Amino acid sequence: MNVTVIGAGAWGTALAQQAASNGNECVIIGRDPEVIRAINTQHRNPKYFPDTVLDSRVTGSLSYDCLKGAEAVILAVPSRQIEEVTLTADRYADRPVIWICAAKGFFPHTKERMSQVIKRCVSKDHCAGIVSLIGPSFAEEVVKGGLTAIDAVSEDQNAARTAQLLFSNETFRVYTGSDLIGAETASSMKNIIAIAAGMAAGRGLRHNALAGLITRGLAEITRFGAALGGNPKSFLGLSGVGDLVLTCTSKQSRNFSAGYMIGKEDSAEGFWKNNRKTVEGVSTCEVLYGYAKELGVELPITNEMYEVLFRGAKPSESIDRLMRRELKAEEWSSKE
Repeated sequence: MNVTVIGAGAWGTALAQQAASNGNECVIIGRDPEVIRAINTQHRNPKYFPDTVLDSRVTGSLSYDCLKGAEAVILAVPSRQIEEVTLTADRYADRPVIWICAAKGFFPHTKERMSQVIKRCVSKDHCAGIVSLIGPSFAEEVVKGGLTAIDAVSEDQNAARTAQLLFSNETFRVYTGSDLIGAETASSMKNIIAIAAGMAAGRGLRHNALAGLITRGLAEITRFGAALGGNPKSFLGLSGVGDLVLTCTSKQSRNFSAGYMIGKEDSAEGFWKNNRKTVEGVSTCEVLYGYAKELGVELPITNEMYEVLFRGAKPSESIDRLMRRELKAEEWSSKE
């Protein structure tokens, strides 16, 4: 299969390596000439994986011209870029393509999930299906062949099955799913909870607090996802609790690491001054803070993260407010 990966970052490189290891030809489109040159001449991505030799079937390009002839396009860019990148890619596609989204988040200007943005931007005669590739996976482990299990979620089960076969082998297991609303909502919101988990760790809180936060975070994700029309059972799978646990328990997670720094300083001021990385939970928090209020869904953790990130609240104060909320039964309902 001819595959084009848009995005020469860690996740795009890891997915290209995974698909190529199954015998597929993979071209990575990137913006950095040095990275693309290194991929083509040294079979390495020096920016993210300088010590990992990439499969010889992975090549790089600075031009979208390589999309001609592609049968699958993997979108591995930050969520805020998904509209621009998809519109551009659609202009170069010359046949029906399976669009595989590796981005996680809600599009800032429209509150759309990623698959909704792609569906809006892709011409009907260029679309053979839209798949979201979601689940507990750090790129650093995938590119080195670490055992991983994730979901390929699509309303078109033929497209989901194609993505499943594209990536699956003895080290990378892909399950198919059909609940795009649930999977995409969970994979986006878990980044907010991961920032909260990092803040808690930065404040010196330990295992009891983290377990409670992850559990209540899952309740919050389920509540909001169900309000959008997602199946509550979906949040118990790889794209739900699986991705949530991974992102909330490791400093490999950008969201956890960002939260840890904010918690340690008891302020987001240093984060805003010094951060140069994409931390998806920040933009997701900004979008969902208002979106949840429109829908009448209570998101206590998300609300407190908004206060810390955008209104100057101290993490220590937010933790205290969460612990002093009105006492209630643990019920998982949209009215909780």
